[in-house]
Amino acid sequence: MSHAQALDPLSLAINTGVGHVLYLSRQYDRAIEQYKNAIKLDREFLQARLWFCRPYLQKRMYKEAIAELNHAVALSGGSTISLAMLGHAYAASGNKKEAERINEKLTEKSKHQYVPSYWMAMLRIGFGDKDESFTWLERAFQERSSWLVWAGVEPRFDTLRSDPRFASLMAKMKLKPQKDAGLGIRGWLKGPSK
Repeated sequence: MSHAQALDPLSLAINTGVGHVLYLSRQYDRAIEQYKNAIKLDREFLQARLWFCRPYLQKRMYKEAIAELNHAVALSGGSTISLAMLGHAYAASGNKKEAERINEKLTEKSKHQYVPSYWMAMLRIGFGDKDESFTWLERAFQERSSWLVWAGVEPRFDTLRSDPRFASLMAKMKLKPQKDAGLGIRGWLKGPSK
């Protein structure tokens, strides 16, 4: 990603991608700085605004995370991803009432259009509801959600890693569960279990 950024330093996608790698590598302060740099290039770039919340959430900087997500919800016209992430942030911050309001909105939305189970799982993870989180993750697996490819390194899954259901999910996807998720991408990319 650094090489790509050197080749095209003004690319919004690459600058946001560098932030993504730093976040997944658990370098939250550096990720925050990188997302700020991406937003300086274009204050309305949805992906930068959307993903910017994640290092803030990991640092429990809920006010900042929620502000970025409200901006993303507005930019996206209330996309499923932005709403689910906002619900996750509200739940993680302790504002369960607002998180439940978003959960209800997504449930209603699902009656008329596809709402990926992965994002419903992410919302439930914010509540700390392991059983519901795993129910939705299992549905996401059945849907063959491409988002699950990040399960081995996504910090928001840390609260689920010690549960045997997480190892089972990783095994079904033929991914190696990490003993220490802090190994980040390097540990995860060693390949599927034999």
